[in-house]
Amino acid sequence: MGTLLDRYLERKRASLKPRSFGAVQHYLKGKAAALAKLKLDEVNRRVIAALLGTVESANGPVARNRFRSSLLGFFAWCVTEGLLENNPAQGITTADEDGSR
Repeated sequence: MGTLLDRYLERKRASLKPRSFGAVQHYLKGKAAALAKLKLDEVNRRVIAALLGTVESANGPVARNRFRSSLLGFFAWCVTEGLLENNPAQGITTADEDGSR
């Protein structure tokens, strides 16, 4: 899955502003390091939910939601490329970010 992450990031680089791209890259290359070792068909909703829970415990609900968003985009790209039939990150809810500032 690691090589697919690299391909996805190269495609996203042109369409995102540098700061946004840096955030997506941070989540997909840093926080998703455990996923990069798996085969694409080994990643399911349970694996993603566990990883999101770990990120939320360590970094809070905002980081969890940003990571979830990055994963949704990556897996949506995999579906459009014909690499997956369904997006395994779809259906995982966002964490409550404790309201407004």
